[in-house]
Amino acid sequence: VAASAIATAIFILYHRKMVVANNTLLLAISGLGGFLGAQLDLIPAFILLALLSVYDFIAVFGTKHMVTLAKEGSKQLPLLFSIPVGERRMGLGTGDLAIPIVFTAAVARTSIQSGILTAVTGSIGLATLFYYTTNKENVTLPALPPIAIGLTIGYLTSLVFL
Repeated sequence: VAASAIATAIFILYHRKMVVANNTLLLAISGLGGFLGAQLDLIPAFILLALLSVYDFIAVFGTKHMVTLAKEGSKQLPLLFSIPVGERRMGLGTGDLAIPIVFTAAVARTSIQSGILTAVTGSIGLATLFYYTTNKENVTLPALPPIAIGLTIGYLTSLVFL
């Protein structure tokens, strides 16, 4: 796992094109997130999701260091998914995808149907965030909290209906 992460970082350093970086990150994050989620039970995965969502909120609105990190850090090592939206670009951090994958994989260990529903509702949370931010100028929001809300709604719904 560590060798895969190091190889991905080196590959991205030498191939700075957005499409290559995004696709490489997507493959690495999916694999690592799925692997970690398969190792965790549901409660620890949920605690991780909740704590990092709170951290993301504080890091964007409180200390604002996540905003600085996104602007300055991505110039050195592009660990953000860069998504073109009109004339702007939206950044989605690797943790904003990895942590939901960890939780979804942990849910899928209990029930594949629950895992699918959880992934779909988490995606709806992400889509809602993108819709909101594309209709606002100069807005910076943490991505993990709305994704986590979607994931939680999906998991709880699966407990009731599946």
